[in-house]
Amino acid sequence: CLEWAASDTEGESVIVIDKGLGSTTSHLLYVGETIEQDTPTQRITRVRADDLVAAGKLRPPDFIKLDVEGHGDSALRGAAESIARTLPFVVASMHSPQEIEGIKAVLDPLGYGLESFRG
Repeated sequence: CLEWAASDTEGESVIVIDKGLGSTTSHLLYVGETIEQDTPTQRITRVRADDLVAAGKLRPPDFIKLDVEGHGDSALRGAAESIARTLPFVVASMHSPQEIEGIKAVLDPLGYGLESFRG
């Protein structure tokens, strides 16, 4: 388990701790999201998976489970080179039309298709 947020850029971000640490609703701030001053947050480091693979700190992926509360497209953009090399099986939970389109923009050119597992 690594205490980093997969993204397409390196740096620091704030995670909103919506209902306590470990809550499934905790998330990186969404674009344009504002929160109350007393909303609990946690600082976290963003990393690019491609950089970790290149440095030998992470194996090239053969399976990706993606459920990052609306930031899946950012996480995949940061792993796009590794994904293109290994073509891993990807399972993604998508939370918005924008996230779906962003994920498709990364995966479609590599020959991936989208299949729903609803219900």
